[in-house]
Amino acid sequence: MLGKEAVALADAWRPNGIGAEEKARWLSQIDGRLLKELYALYDGEEKEMPLYTPEGEEELLAPAPYDEIYVYGLCARYDFTMGEIERYNMDAMLFDEAWRGLAGYLQSVFAPKQKNRVQGGNRP
Repeated sequence: MLGKEAVALADAWRPNGIGAEEKARWLSQIDGRLLKELYALYDGEEKEMPLYTPEGEEELLAPAPYDEIYVYGLCARYDFTMGEIERYNMDAMLFDEAWRGLAGYLQSVFAPKQKNRVQGGNRP
């Protein structure tokens, strides 16, 4: 999913006056968390933190069907910003559910990174 597609879906669900720069920053924060909290746990293709622009032409990191995480994340931010706490709580719950789905998917297709490396020395 492209950044602009996530923004368009979230904007359709929650019309708002929030600027494109702020939305790009929020998408960057979601993918920053994905890189540090999920992708960093597994061997596989290395991903770098993309810098999202307000135009939203960049491909977001989460694959379909787990890319719904961006729409729920943006809606949660919109609702929090506008003081819609009940809506925020619902969107945050949906975001967490999508996050767990993506985490489960990554766990099922990638091997965990090994942290216990043997270094030198002779074993008896």
